[in-house]
Amino acid sequence: MIIRDINGEMLRVVTNVFEPRNIRIPDSPHSQRLPNSPSMDDITENWPIPTELEDDFDGIKYTHRALPLPVFRDGIPISPLDINRTLDGALVEVHFEVHHWHVSGYDSFQAKAERIDILRDSALIPSKHYLNEAEDDQPAQKKQEVTQVASSSKD
Repeated sequence: MIIRDINGEMLRVVTNVFEPRNIRIPDSPHSQRLPNSPSMDDITENWPIPTELEDDFDGIKYTHRALPLPVFRDGIPISPLDINRTLDGALVEVHFEVHHWHVSGYDSFQAKAERIDILRDSALIPSKHYLNEAEDDQPAQKKQEVTQVASSSKD
């Protein structure tokens, strides 16, 4: 829970992105039309997934539901696509619950985020990898290095 690195001590808070469903959602069109058949929730159905992970997501969305990270600015939820950028360097207030386990003589703690409120946005300037190639300030032509073979005056 407490992380130490070159920036000092930090509190690590986690939350699950998906949790198991109580009742599996049918994954065939025929089963979905049955009376009283459970249906997919809108959050999971519309969860933003990169194209290369769509097949993996299709494999779990019937047995698990998406849980958006509870991040808010002025009481308005932040979109899952914007959360990382919004949290980077921001001052936040985190409401969390602490879970404790005592296993084989060791204490283990986990803090689960319940709500994260943005108090002040980051003052950080985005690093270069956020810029478009057109905005990059690299010269159009790189200088070419000229090498010569050393020669002797006796040749």
